Amino acid sequence: MEPRIIERAPFFVVGLQYHGRSTSGEIPQLWRQLAARIHEIASPSPATYGVVGDVDSESGELDYLAGLQVDPAVPVPEGMSSWEIPGGLYAVVLCTLNTIAPAFSQVYDVWLPNSEYERIDGPEFELYGPDYEPGNNDSPMYIYIPVARRAD
Repeated sequence: MEPRIIERAPFFVVGLQYHGRSTSGEIPQLWRQLAARIHEIASPSPATYGVVGDVDSESGELDYLAGLQVDPAVPVPEGMSSWEIPGGLYAVVLCTLNTIAPAFSQVYDVWLPNSEYERIDGPEFELYGPDYEPGNNDSPMYIYIPVARRAD
C-alpha cells in the first residue's frame, strides 16, 4: 500500500467536536449527532471529514472534529466548532472503516520509516467523499497524514 503524495490548500471544517479517549463509541455517536444537525451548516461541501487534532500520548486523549468543509466566512452554528486545516503535503491512503487501523499501521510502521517523507505537526484527517455510503464499513474513504520530505 503506497500512499499518494498530494498538496492541499488550507481549508476549514465546521462540525461537532469531541475530547477524550473514545473507548465507548463516542466518535460514532458524534457522527450520529452531526447527521441530525447537518442542515444547520450553511453551504457545506458534499464530503465529510473526521479530523484528529491534538493527541496526548500519555493519556490517550484526543481532539476530534466530525464535520464538513465550508467557506471560512460561513457562520458556525451554536455548539459547533470550526477548525482550519493547514495546507501542505499529505500522504493519502484509500481504505475503508474495516481497514482503517491496518492502513494507519502500514503508513506509520512500514511506509514512513522507509520513505523519503516524515510525519510533521498538524492534524490528520479522514475524508468521506461522495462514494462513501454511511453504514457500509466497506465503503471507500481516505486518510490524510501531513508529511514533508526528509531533510537528510
